[in-house]
Amino acid sequence: MCGRTGLSLNKDQVQCACSYKPKGASVYKKPDWLPEHNAGKEYKPSYNIAPTDVTPILISSSKFKNATSGSRLLKPMMWGIIPPWHKIDDASTWRNNYNEETGWDGINLLHIAGLYDIWQNGDKIIYAYSVITMDSNETLSWLHSRMPAILDTQDQIDAWLDTENVNPDLALEHLKPVKLLSWHKVSTTVNNSRNKSDDCNKRMKVEESKKSQKSLTAWLTKPEKRKVSDECNRQVKKIKIESCTKSNSS
Repeated sequence: MCGRTGLSLNKDQVQCACSYKPKGASVYKKPDWLPEHNAGKEYKPSYNIAPTDVTPILISSSKFKNATSGSRLLKPMMWGIIPPWHKIDDASTWRNNYNEETGWDGINLLHIAGLYDIWQNGDKIIYAYSVITMDSNETLSWLHSRMPAILDTQDQIDAWLDTENVNPDLALEHLKPVKLLSWHKVSTTVNNSRNKSDDCNKRMKVEESKKSQKSLTAWLTKPEKRKVSDECNRQVKKIKIESCTKSNSS
């Protein structure tokens, strides 16, 4: 399962990108943005989102008494469900093309199915979520046996969020492997979760990719070289021991 995602949109742009047409409505509506808790951690646009980072999560408004009218809300949550017994220490570049008639005209977001929980310790409240995975399809199976469960249509999103009327078994039936996905190689900059710039998402050039592969191949062959060197050392020691034995016996 992947350990990184990316979202470079600011708060307003995320609301526009998640706009939808409520049932029976003729215009698009932006989900309201609920205030953040999360022990002071806030959502920040990033090209390298890792577990424990905060990201916007699309949820049903029926779960919040203080929510305004509308069936969907955006709530910033921390990636990674926190067990009830856990104790915590004290401690953009996309255009916003949106209107009510046509909705969002910009970068397409991946709507990934997930579950969330609320962790509380005294006056500290953290909303945390976990991503649901499923068997990989032919697009990503070379990379990992699991892939995120992506909600590809508005009907799928509605069914997943409507916990009042759609039972869990039926909601799970809406989770299908998405085929219209593409990927490209990125640099190892993304391996460090402290790196948040767009360098984490830039496509690697062919030359850079070959150089990276060559370095990896060289690294993988080092143990074999050491094995040969160790064998030579053992042979040298054996010769020295035999020579010493002959010298002592003569």
